[in-house]
This record gives sequence, structure tokens and C-alpha cells, in this order.
Amino acid sequence: DRNEKVDGYNDYRRMLEDKSLDVVCIATPDHWHVPLAAFSVIAGKDVYVEKPLSHTISEGRLLVSLARKHGRIIQHGTQARSSEGLMDAVEYMQSGKLGKIRMAKAINSQLRGPIGSVPDSEAPAHVNYDLWLGPAPKRPFNRNRFHYKWHWFWAYGTGDTGNDGIHQIDIARWGLGVKLPKAVSCSGGQLFYNDDHETPDTQVATFEYDDVYLMYEMRLWTPYPLEGHDNGNIFYGDKGTVSIGRKGWQV
Repeated sequence: DRNEKVDGYNDYRRMLEDKSLDVVCIATPDHWHVPLAAFSVIAGKDVYVEKPLSHTISEGRLLVSLARKHGRIIQHGTQARSSEGLMDAVEYMQSGKLGKIRMAKAINSQLRGPIGSVPDSEAPAHVNYDLWLGPAPKRPFNRNRFHYKWHWFWAYGTGDTGNDGIHQIDIARWGLGVKLPKAVSCSGGQLFYNDDHETPDTQVATFEYDDVYLMYEMRLWTPYPLEGHDNGNIFYGDKGTVSIGRKGWQV
């Protein structure tokens, strides 16, 4: 609305040379999150990086180390924590009104259609495909591995767990007030898709803490809500439950 001139860049390296920039916001495909965040911090910028932060735990630890070394801020984009409604829900749960909470569910239940099978082709003329690939393995261009659909390929994305499910897992951890689990088990696969997808369409995971369990359920083939939610959370206490969804929360 302020009608300010904004510079555009075809190469992030040229952008990071601009000493007037204070903060870099990263909303690229997942495989670029860590390299861009690292280069930005080294260049003296603070960073907001979309979820998921990284593909691996070691990559996340690298960014923590770099932020401390260079005295910069890195904020992770699980933006549900900025919701006033969710803040109220978490405050309610942590007040003890649900009694002892012994289990929480993170639910990702929705219908995502198939993407089909598409042959490799030439990249569009306006796309610097080598730069787009960046740290990912070199392979021919394919439109099923490009805009948005890159989520479903391991070299670039993290499936719908890292796309949508990460929000519900984060809300569950927030509501429970927990940090690192002592054990995690997970299984999943493709029970629905028969196309170019690499990542699961069905997945379950259990995060085990000393006195509470966090359960994650993902189904990408259900055109109906699970326990009232397509994406949401349920917290089970010995005095009641809290249910959280896109439209709010209820006891």
C-alpha cells in the first residue's frame, strides 16, 4: 500500500550482498531452507524461515550453532503460535482444568488428489532450473516435481507431515508443554496413490514422553473429518478433553 519500490533478484547471492537488508524471509521449497538460512546468517541477516526448518536434526543444530556464532535471530515459521485463540486454548489446558493430560492427538486428515505420472521435459525458459535444484541431486526437469508438487518428493519436500502435519504436531507439543521425546516410532506408506508421489499418503507416529503420549495420524485420502477435524488436535485429560480445529476450540 505504501507503493515502495522493491528490488527483485534472480540469485540470492546478489540479494545477500545488499547491506541495507536486515531480515531474510525464506519461503522456498524445503531443500533450500537450511542453505539459505545459513548463508543469510553468515551475511549478517536475521532470518524467518518457513516450516519445516530442515530435513534432518543435524541441519537444525547447524543453524542453531550459526545463529549463536554470528549473534543473529532465526525464527521458525510454525505460525499457529501467533494465534490468540490457540494461546487461550493452551492457557486453559495448562491451567489444570482438564486434569492430568495423558495423551494428545495431532490430526491431518484430508483429501489430496493424485498427481498422475508425467514424463521429464525441458524447463520453462524463464526458470533457472540449476539454481532451483541447488543442493538437490541433479535430474531432468519434471513439472510434477516443480511448483507445489515438489512437496511429494524426498529430494525437495517432506511430504504432508512437513507441509500440514507439522503445524498440528507443534500445537500438540505446545499444549502439552513438552520438549524432546525419549522415543519416537513412525510408519507409513502409499495405500492410495499410484503415481509419481514418493512420500506417504498414510502415516502414523508416536512421540513418547515420561508421562504422556503424542499421537500423529495422517490420511490424505479421506473426504471426511476425523473426530470432527480435517486438521486439528485433541487433548485428553482425566477430567475432560479439548478439541482444536481451524474454526476454533472447545472443551
